[in-house]
Amino acid sequence: MNLIKHIVTVNSSDREPSSITDVSIIRENELWRLIISRRTEVGDPIFERTEILLTGDYFEKFTSGDFRFLLSDFRVPGIISDGKLMEVLPMLREGEQSVPETYHDGFMDRNRDKWKFFGITDVIERRNNIAEAMFRIGEMERILDNLNCLMLTVKNTEPSEAEINAFFNFLPEVEKLGKYYAGSDWKNDFALDEAGEFPSYLKRGVLSEDGVYTALECYYELIEELG
Repeated sequence: MNLIKHIVTVNSSDREPSSITDVSIIRENELWRLIISRRTEVGDPIFERTEILLTGDYFEKFTSGDFRFLLSDFRVPGIISDGKLMEVLPMLREGEQSVPETYHDGFMDRNRDKWKFFGITDVIERRNNIAEAMFRIGEMERILDNLNCLMLTVKNTEPSEAEINAFFNFLPEVEKLGKYYAGSDWKNDFALDEAGEFPSYLKRGVLSEDGVYTALECYYELIEELG
């Protein structure tokens, strides 16, 4: 099983209600798992997580147009360019949409018999505290990954001025990660993980008791050295 590949994060702050939609994909055994995770601001935030299981030969049978249509029917705003989509997913076959149109409720359970025409084998919906925790873990994982990449650049190479600036400018994200690690959210997410509430594929290095602490300590040490 491969690690999750991030496709796009869409921040629709200019709409009502505003939302953040995160899209990733993972190759898992004989299928693809397309993950759409969303936070919508309606009073208290609403968290939704949809996992669309696609056939293992999906990218052999369907086109980039079909994939874009699939995203749109699961309410992912279509702002990612064709070039970016093909860059992130090199297995995509460029081409126009070939699958039939459907209504926005076309992938609800009552229409399960039609899913095969779109390369779908199953749709898993998650809500409430589990969806919220998985959304939060995904966000913190990206911060931690980016932090480790930045530190690797400034420690093991001769960084350019732009790379050093990027390192210092990442401080707000580092502070967000530190607040998460020191707060109740991390403890709650850790407890859910210990209880076996998360699927096995979920990348969750931030729940390591030493991983985040070590990264934060290293970042602030490097700030002092480079400052």
